[in-house]
Amino acid sequence: MSTEVATAPNFKLCPKFEKTFNILGKKWNGLIIDVLLSEGPQRFKDLASKVDKCSDRVLVDFIRKAAVNPDNGRNEPCEVQILEDVPCRLSFSSAPGISETHEAAGVQQTIKMFLANGVEIPAGSKIRVTQNGRTADYARSGEPACYCAHQEIELALFKRWA
Repeated sequence: MSTEVATAPNFKLCPKFEKTFNILGKKWNGLIIDVLLSEGPQRFKDLASKVDKCSDRVLVDFIRKAAVNPDNGRNEPCEVQILEDVPCRLSFSSAPGISETHEAAGVQQTIKMFLANGVEIPAGSKIRVTQNGRTADYARSGEPACYCAHQEIELALFKRWA
């Protein structure tokens, strides 16, 4: 009596195949890619309305990850400009910082951006504003406070990506 043991042949998946399924295997990516392939490039708000129930944060993450870096041609995270030339106003207010110690108290600055109601800026976006010939980058765009005539978004100076 003889026994034979069959072993699976050694094989390796094609790296392109693995990368494709790593992208398509994420929860919303297939649906987002389907909309982009069938309808072409989209503005953020249009894409968000067509990919129902997908949060803005997931969509922003997809856009950042899917962008090709023009400097080296690699698929890697890079900034993607969503809006341009949107009229807005900035408001700066300063208040003395409260310190429970005897150290010198610092000054805390609050920065708010005022813009029209129809403009949609996803929470967590980096915002570049040019005002009076000076350009500055701001981070941590929060959820907007919407009023009947405008919306307000609290900002902080941008230091670097996390």
